[in-house]
Amino acid sequence: MTLRLYICLSLLACLFTTAEAKPWPKPRLAAEISQPTQTYIAVGNLLLPQCAGVPAYYGQLNRPFDPTGEVSGSLPIGFEYYPRQDQAHPALGTIVAVEGGPGYPSTGSYLEYLTLFKPLLNHRNLLLVDNRGTGKSQVIDCPPLQLNPIITLSHIAQCGAQLGERSDLYGTALATDDLAAVLDSLQTGKVDLYGDSYGTYFSQTFTARHSDKVRSVVLDRGMSRRLCQCRNLTLVTSLQTQWQTDSRLLSNLG
Repeated sequence: MTLRLYICLSLLACLFTTAEAKPWPKPRLAAEISQPTQTYIAVGNLLLPQCAGVPAYYGQLNRPFDPTGEVSGSLPIGFEYYPRQDQAHPALGTIVAVEGGPGYPSTGSYLEYLTLFKPLLNHRNLLLVDNRGTGKSQVIDCPPLQLNPIITLSHIAQCGAQLGERSDLYGTALATDDLAAVLDSLQTGKVDLYGDSYGTYFSQTFTARHSDKVRSVVLDRGMSRRLCQCRNLTLVTSLQTQWQTDSRLLSNLG
């Protein structure tokens, strides 16, 4: 087993979850619906159906497993969109929050994010996107890793064999490209990106690959990564957990 394959399979051990994702209705293009049977919201070129029990709208965007085309197939990238409370005025921006792990779905922490960003959500939208292989983005289901209290190399190898040629297509770089595609479909413009734990690594990778889509970054409990080819980017390496006003946040972000 090569070192590269071993590392890839080891990372997969962090991506498993004990529950399978339930299928979501796919978001539809605005031209594809005239009389919706439930509440929808138009965001960019998508119509997103409303979530049950939470003030959010949800959707999925199909993405290729392998952008080079060497490995066929696609997977849905699931997300939740929380519109600003003040609909009488234009949004001041969109916050994108990314969970840690790797392996925790961002949508699974929606209550924490709603609490954290509560002072800001009157005028800003919140977007939570599950990375490929987690949550609503075709969650990886590998019983050898999920059912054994002690994970061994053999269990990791079984999971890799189950995933086959797609086993090393769940990395951070491809996940950041998925997020960029979601932002394009929703036409969010530049976003304020927040990441905690592994989410800080993801956020740094995203800004390195898609700096044109980022207005600001907050790194909470950061994982070090060299940032390259990033322009016009403000980095904030710590987060005050109690933001009292929008102006206070803006003073922190610059």
